[in-house]
Amino acid sequence: MAKILIVGQAAGHFSERGLVGTRAGHEVHWFDDGPAPAPAGVASLSHPPRAPRGLVGTVRAAALRRTLRRLRPDLVHVHFAYQGLAALALADHPRLVLTTMGGDVMIEQGQVRSRRRQLLLRLLLCRARAITCQAPGVEQAVLRWGDYRHKIHRVRWGVDRGRFRPGLETADLRARHGLAPDELVLFCCRLCQPLYNKDLALRAFARARERGLRARLLVSELYAEPGYRARLDRLVGELGLGEAVRFVGAIPHADMPRYFNLADVVLSLPSSDGLPQSVLEAMACGSYPILGRLALPVYAELVEGPEHGRLVALDDPGELSEALLELAEDPALRARAASAGREHVSRLADWEDQAARMNAIYQRVLEG
Repeated sequence: MAKILIVGQAAGHFSERGLVGTRAGHEVHWFDDGPAPAPAGVASLSHPPRAPRGLVGTVRAAALRRTLRRLRPDLVHVHFAYQGLAALALADHPRLVLTTMGGDVMIEQGQVRSRRRQLLLRLLLCRARAITCQAPGVEQAVLRWGDYRHKIHRVRWGVDRGRFRPGLETADLRARHGLAPDELVLFCCRLCQPLYNKDLALRAFARARERGLRARLLVSELYAEPGYRARLDRLVGELGLGEAVRFVGAIPHADMPRYFNLADVVLSLPSSDGLPQSVLEAMACGSYPILGRLALPVYAELVEGPEHGRLVALDDPGELSEALLELAEDPALRARAASAGREHVSRLADWEDQAARMNAIYQRVLEG
């Protein structure tokens, strides 16, 4: 049994993935920046103390270094490759595993544009014994930083198909959001930030309604950026969407299976992306995904054909509105896609399979 320290959020997808080591009998500890409680099965959870503005990175790095000295973990698994000044502490560990997400290695997403941030990111990429990526596009982004082919492993988050499955009760959600029993539901499920182009979804939805689309659009407010959220509110008014749009707040991850059951169509429209876990979860529940067409082939595995989803231009609300109208008029395609999507997730991202892959990587690093 090894002692593993996870560095990352102790909530949602992160907590599920961080606990895979317990399945192999390892003792899992956690270092998390936020206020999330320790997930069940975690031996200990550490947080950095509050810090004055401008000193957050320094205080976090010092707290992480103290945690490393106290725990003396056999292996450190970092979720999110850019770690700021904490990279200086993490890079000293001899058994470092790094999981990349997308925005942490893709310059176009804006997280690592400065020279200083790029140097700290390169440090972790160089020192990691293993780097995991979810999709070919993320692997390509990592390879732009250096030739790390020898230590890159394809490991996806994995979907728990016992939780994310069709047939869950949604009557109370329909009542809560004022939806008729047979009303078509569109769900804009990603973060409420400019990167995710929810304004495009609103414009396309308005065009489709002008041409007769009868549906409601639910908009997630997870990690809402206040200025952008206010802009969306104004846009709803300008487009005359009124009650056709429902802002549904920051939905807890535990409630997402029922929202994906509620949604006939899920919209995921970021300008840059990795392999979106939320879309895989939606497909496992039988929702039909519409995604933005990106320069990198990050969705190549996800959307292999029309029964797995639709790709649309991110600079043309007209193409998205056409897709919405076509899907509304073709319930047979949506039904075929629901079955095909579930089978696709089973092949591509079953949680049990991916957990076994991650534990095999741990074992190789521990023995190396």
